[in-house]
Amino acid sequence: MSIKIVAIGLGYVSLPLARLFATKYPIVGFDINNVRIEALKKGHDSTQEVEDEVLQAILLNNLSNLIQI
Repeated sequence: MSIKIVAIGLGYVSLPLARLFATKYPIVGFDINNVRIEALKKGHDSTQEVEDEVLQAILLNNLSNLIQI
């Protein structure tokens, strides 16, 4: 059985949780804000809940999916 975690809304709470889960599982993140999605895809968290270097490492190592809904 393979596990995939889904984070809906990538704000102050769910983005740090998604970062934590991404160390062990594939993550799919959904958010309604396209500007936020594009910034996260570039490895920048404007809320500063996840450091850019950490976010970039997760994106490179796990190729997390970020989707606008």
